[in-house]
Amino acid sequence: MRYLFGLSPADVTVEQVGEDMKLRPGSEGTVWDARSGGTRLTDLTDLTSVPATTVTSDSNSVIGFYGPDGISSLYVDFGYDERYLMSARDLDAVSSVNGYSGTVVLAAADLSAVPAAEKAAASGVATLGSDAKVPVEQIPDMSATYVAMTQKNAASGVAGLDASSKLTGSQQLYSATGTILSVGSANAAGSANSAARGDHVHAGVTSVNGSQGAVSVTPASISAVATTVVGAASGVASLDSGTKVPVAQIPDLSATYTSVANYGNVWAPNDHGLIAWTLDPACSSSNGTQLSAGYIYLMQVILRSADTISNLTAVIGIGGATLTSGQCLAGLYSSTGTRRALTANMSTTWNSAGDKSMSLTSSYNAPAGKYYVALLFNGTTSPYFACGSTFGSNFTPGNDNLSAGSYRFGRSPAAGNTSLPTSITLSGYTPDANNIYAGVA
Repeated sequence: MRYLFGLSPADVTVEQVGEDMKLRPGSEGTVWDARSGGTRLTDLTDLTSVPATTVTSDSNSVIGFYGPDGISSLYVDFGYDERYLMSARDLDAVSSVNGYSGTVVLAAADLSAVPAAEKAAASGVATLGSDAKVPVEQIPDMSATYVAMTQKNAASGVAGLDASSKLTGSQQLYSATGTILSVGSANAAGSANSAARGDHVHAGVTSVNGSQGAVSVTPASISAVATTVVGAASGVASLDSGTKVPVAQIPDLSATYTSVANYGNVWAPNDHGLIAWTLDPACSSSNGTQLSAGYIYLMQVILRSADTISNLTAVIGIGGATLTSGQCLAGLYSSTGTRRALTANMSTTWNSAGDKSMSLTSSYNAPAGKYYVALLFNGTTSPYFACGSTFGSNFTPGNDNLSAGSYRFGRSPAAGNTSLPTSITLSGYTPDANNIYAGVA
């Protein structure tokens, strides 16, 4: 059975504009089974039972849809890195209990439980006292298994032990014509004629690691490393207080790695205070490029090591005009097409020229790898973004030797996008000739 979600006065899509909250009709969102992570739910229908994979608010900004069969609560995501819980509105009353319907009366056996009347009763179950122990009166006679306390230290009984688990001084092990051994006495060896003297040799160590006789133990004989070879030639490396190999013990790696000094005077992203960029902005063309409305543009950056990304950057030569609020956005996607971060509305940022540092709504701790900076414009006139070469749709040298799904510069296959979705299919993106400059910081 599919349950109905939404259609209440609270189930509307809104957008914060300044200090105001405005209705946002036509907003499209995705549905998930958890507030974070989890699995996306795509087996949905609209209010007329037409299958759907996303939910869209109507002209009055109201959300209404049917969820997957049997699902009574779920989460919706409208692209602001936040999921909201929705519960079904048409949940039925209880129809059955443990497989019974109608007027149900359950007994203990129906629940695999023990009736309360069987507590402390014959053939029932034992109770526990306030000390969480079975009361003495419910314990059977155990004299055949245990020795009664009255036999402790008694004649023909059992010997007691002191606090160190030893026989007490009054407990004699054996008595003959004289005392052979009396525990706790000054003469531990006893004084009888038959007592053991110094001519009796007690057993000592019989073997060491399987060897007998005069055994000499070395580090090698116990599979150990001598301390004399730690940090020595042909030995083993030591570790410093930070659990790292000291620099003095690291070999010359120049044949494997390039020294930072070898970069000479070449500018790198970190010289601009950036983590990575799509290209050196100093190599931008003279004119820049405009975006086509409703298309999502992707520009690839590479992180050689893990870092935290908090801002995206771009350079605008001429500001845009009449930009659509809430539909001019920048974001960050992984190499698998998953959106990792998003900016707020950029319509009031892209309407002027200059360097644009665009804060993400939340920072992203990015592992090393490839990522895409995404740009989306909607409005009357696009801004002019700094870019490298722009040779036309049939000439895309920025994607040399790259294939679908891994283009360095790409564009969505169709227009009409008003937001940056939580996931995209990279293999469907076309190579783009606009080698747009973008950076991450």
